[in-house]
Amino acid sequence: MCALGVAPLFGYDSLEQQPLLDKLAEAVLSMESPPHWTVVLKGVQVANAKFKTSDVRYQDLLFNEADGDLYFTFAPTSEETVTFGAGWGHTTLKWDENPFFSQTNFDVVKLGVIATTDRFTDWFWQGSIYTNRQSNKIGSSNDAIYTTEVWGRWSVTEAFGLNFGFINQLGLKTIELYPIIGFDYRANCNWKINLVYPTNISVNYDFADHWTASASARFFKTRHRVDSDQAVPFAIFQYQTVGGELALAYDIQFFRVKLFGGSTTEARLKIYNSNGNDRTEYKLDPAFYAGMNISVHF
Repeated sequence: MCALGVAPLFGYDSLEQQPLLDKLAEAVLSMESPPHWTVVLKGVQVANAKFKTSDVRYQDLLFNEADGDLYFTFAPTSEETVTFGAGWGHTTLKWDENPFFSQTNFDVVKLGVIATTDRFTDWFWQGSIYTNRQSNKIGSSNDAIYTTEVWGRWSVTEAFGLNFGFINQLGLKTIELYPIIGFDYRANCNWKINLVYPTNISVNYDFADHWTASASARFFKTRHRVDSDQAVPFAIFQYQTVGGELALAYDIQFFRVKLFGGSTTEARLKIYNSNGNDRTEYKLDPAFYAGMNISVHF
């Protein structure tokens, strides 16, 4: 019999880690085994995109990201879990004619904690706080981004859930607040629909044992500060777009691998001075992208 009411866990990367972290929470809460570790490796490459903005039209931008994360989860009670996470993230943003900065590689250190509870009937709650700090300026609060998430899921029926919450980001001269809102619905043992903005918008089809095909949206957003030796010292940039993709995942026990590919919509590159002012904004054409995610739990 398939499970119709499994609550997703968002944490650091909702779309990629949901299946494995679902099983992780279930295993830990069962108290049948000791605390658990999870390793997640992921990367995405966006093909060269042409600028649409007139003064730089036909110039190219290359963007890619890679991450490695380690999680430790334990259950202080039979209804709660606590997860500590640490990781490393790498971003490449290459624009040969960039008049603001020539730096192309940006690295961050990630630290965070996630707490969950299913103590209340028909409800699952999760709260998390984590920070991304530039690896060469770990001690500087001016070069860090802090993210707080609160998310709750109400199991209206065994197959249908409503999702509520918010995501708050603070740092690098910006404050942003996003709602988490939507629903998830498992039509049967093979089909599940997630329409939860902005964490999980996907349609999943389990077509064979351990195999899942999906169509989903991917939200790209990264923000970094450049070094002091650039044309605009300590400038801040933000790359943002939305993609649509198809994916194939293989999931067995506590190992999962996923391959995906798709196309972005119109992307935007915003560049600010060191104080987050004097914004210059560029638009880019859609571009194909592809990537892979691997999760191992032990």
